[in-house]
Amino acid sequence: SEELAEELVQLKVKSVGLDFISPDEVTTETSPIHHILLGNNIYLIENLTNLDAIHTKRFFFSAAPLKIKDSDGAFARAFAVIF
Repeated sequence: SEELAEELVQLKVKSVGLDFISPDEVTTETSPIHHILLGNNIYLIENLTNLDAIHTKRFFFSAAPLKIKDSDGAFARAFAVIF
């Protein structure tokens, strides 16, 4: 929700990982949650899989996106190292 996005901004979250395609309704053309988060330099990492394999609150996460000129998004190799 937009309210949660605003709360994440207040908490100074650096990034948000999702196991689905978008935090916004797919039918929206304005993408308000994208605008709130990205407008506050909070990275969105979408379409993550196997999140149920992480059984701890402490882990190292990395997502290395393809470098595409003049792009604001790209496919990424995302992985977690569990301690």
